[in-house]
Amino acid sequence: MKTKNKLFHSIAAAPHIFWAILFIIVPLLIVVYYAFTDDAGSFTFENIFGLT
Repeated sequence: MKTKNKLFHSIAAAPHIFWAILFIIVPLLIVVYYAFTDDAGSFTFENIFGLT
């Protein structure tokens, strides 16, 4: 019975994990990418130094 319960919890958690990845992790990675690149896509700290 415990394995069925674990399987149910795993299946029930899947939509929440998908939602978290889609709406939290992906936008966060996009923000980090744009923070450390310039208009040409090259790595730079200029955007970070511009905040101070």
